[in-house]
Amino acid sequence: MSYYTTLEGEITINPAMPWGTVKNLPFLEARKDMDLAIVVTEEPYEDNEGTHIRKTGTSIVSAWSGESVNGNRHVQEQLQQIVDAAVPRTGFDGVLTRFGERRGDVIRYRVVDGKAVEEKAVVTLTWPDGSTEVM
Repeated sequence: MSYYTTLEGEITINPAMPWGTVKNLPFLEARKDMDLAIVVTEEPYEDNEGTHIRKTGTSIVSAWSGESVNGNRHVQEQLQQIVDAAVPRTGFDGVLTRFGERRGDVIRYRVVDGKAVEEKAVVTLTWPDGSTEVM
């Protein structure tokens, strides 16, 4: 049975990861076995040799746009792999949020003290009469 999820948001990498690190990671193109992708930014710079392009990894996003069928199962592991490649000199800001097709199936991922953290949401409905219901 298939289960549909979406992964939204962005985690910025500051300072950006150098190309020498990014190019050796498996997160540069959409692949069926990857949930995450590293956004690569190209910036021109000049030196005595002329104009060059500097590539850096500036953020982490979902590898897929839209829904993923049976995907987004390894977000925490893959996020940790990126963090391990970048730490100790790099900071990470932002969150990735996974929404499943079942009510209340919401998980967010963020980086805390060099560790990829998965946090399951506790969704509470508040009705007009003031009563609440946990999903």
